[in-house]
Amino acid sequence: MDRNIARIGIDVGKSGCICAIDPNMHPVFYDFVFSGDVLDVDDLYEKLASHDYQDAVLTAEQLVPFAALPSTVTFLMGRMQGAVEAIVSTMEFDALWVRPGDWKRKYGLLKADKKQSVELARRIANKLDLTL
Repeated sequence: MDRNIARIGIDVGKSGCICAIDPNMHPVFYDFVFSGDVLDVDDLYEKLASHDYQDAVLTAEQLVPFAALPSTVTFLMGRMQGAVEAIVSTMEFDALWVRPGDWKRKYGLLKADKKQSVELARRIANKLDLTL
């Protein structure tokens, strides 16, 4: 095992990634690996299993499809969510699935565009020790 992990955040999506943060606030980032449109579940599992996550809490956005999305995109989102949920369940993480409206409301971004959400994430990340 590489290191003890206190918190894991997963951005479930086609350009998704994992951020694992140790108790000293040092993050480790992993991009999702795909074969076509299919998430490489073995790769994701191996990355998560390489750390001591015994007391880790995982937080991820619960995907919510909306009418403007084509059905093929909604289907892919569901496959991705299901794959991540299966891994989380198999690894017995304590998991918190947050609806987009909940976290956006908390940070005053309910009617904001994606750019404002990304800027908030950058401000929060700047408080982390990003040295490797």
